[in-house]
Amino acid sequence: MRLATPRDEPALRRLFSSITMDADLSLRVDREPSFFALYEMQDTHAWETWVVELDGELVGLGALLVRDGYLDGAVERVGYLGDLRLDPRIRGREILATLYGPVLDDFAARHDVAVFLTAVIASNSRAMAALTGPDAAKLGIPTYHLLQRFRIRALQTIRATRPPRAMCDRWPARAATDDDVAAIAKLLDQDARTRAFGMPMDERRLRASLAAWPGLRIEDFQLVHDATTGALVGCVAPWDATPVKQTIVTAYRGRMRWIRRAYDTAARLLGAPRLPKPGDPLRYAYATHQACVADQPEALRALLYAAWRAVRDSNRGDVFLSCRAPVAEANSDAYRGFTVNDLAANVYAVVPAGGSLAPNLAEAQRIGFEMALV
Repeated sequence: MRLATPRDEPALRRLFSSITMDADLSLRVDREPSFFALYEMQDTHAWETWVVELDGELVGLGALLVRDGYLDGAVERVGYLGDLRLDPRIRGREILATLYGPVLDDFAARHDVAVFLTAVIASNSRAMAALTGPDAAKLGIPTYHLLQRFRIRALQTIRATRPPRAMCDRWPARAATDDDVAAIAKLLDQDARTRAFGMPMDERRLRASLAAWPGLRIEDFQLVHDATTGALVGCVAPWDATPVKQTIVTAYRGRMRWIRRAYDTAARLLGAPRLPKPGDPLRYAYATHQACVADQPEALRALLYAAWRAVRDSNRGDVFLSCRAPVAEANSDAYRGFTVNDLAANVYAVVPAGGSLAPNLAEAQRIGFEMALV
């Protein structure tokens, strides 16, 4: 096991795209044109990609990042774990037990990180068993502390019901301009302070994101105000990640064959994009830089509808807007009127050897992370 170098770029991209998510809808993720681009666009103190070689061929990889985050209201260094991929020839908990813990512990010591955040798709039974199963700790795999169950929620562009006029009048939405940057940054920071791992934000950081995220513009931000006070209470920026990663449909199986036929028929009638053919990219947008400090489902619904409308009208061929819905909020009226599909996932905290999870983190109700970056 060793650190990856720029010379590993082609091999990293090949390995990453060779491992598919096999289900009725089979997908792979391509990291073209640069594997490291997703890390380089982030506001990090440091990041490392580690690889496993077998007979000169890359057969495994994983990434660690460290950035600033709010923990109990104070800015601390927090870590992220992601992009864990193992070739079928070496799959198994033994290699994780041998290599995972020492690399994490060393990275944590060098960068003064006490806790890491990571997410796992709940239906990924192999990863769930290897990383969070009852025997993982016995093998030396760092302990995964469940922080939150959530839904990766796809708001389908095929249709949505416009919120009632009274709701739109109460929570008016509009696209942002450059004059809004400071107010958006203040709102994002206000929301982040209420979340464990929330990303600190100021005008400098937000402008850095606009410069570093390919295709992200201030005009992409949708804003919602409180009509009674004029205060900015919500923002979200739909973002197309295609410049750094692409999701490719590899197969439709089982019930997805019939769902695809029904979906495409409805899409033709409604003038919406059809689902891609096998081998083609699945086009969608992420709901990024999202915050809504108004404790009203109607405000979030108005915000999400404005973002959905912007994605639908973009003519990029996006079939959904991807957002994060914690299980406790999944049935909120904020999602009324949308056609949705959910994928269950979990957020975990991981601590280095000898450490323990702080009680305030174990009991945290709100978690802050940007789903588009994982």
